[in-house]
Amino acid sequence: MDTDIARPNYSTPFTTMAEAITHNAGSTFGGAVVIVAPDGTRIETLMLDASGEIAQFWSTIKTRVEIVIANLQDQQRVAQSYGRR
Repeated sequence: MDTDIARPNYSTPFTTMAEAITHNAGSTFGGAVVIVAPDGTRIETLMLDASGEIAQFWSTIKTRVEIVIANLQDQQRVAQSYGRR
């Protein structure tokens, strides 16, 4: 049995981001990040920011990660509550 069929393609988001950066080469680069979790969950952000505020870049990334964590915690709470009365 080929186990690679069910495995997410982990490199695709990085290639896609590289292409997006190249495509937007004429714009002001505000930062880019690609995060791929072992389950295939991804965070992909390309910021084209004329202001170039580094704090805004990091704040955006932090917020995106916090949203993923909150969603996972909600899923765990729901899963733990099944069967309890």
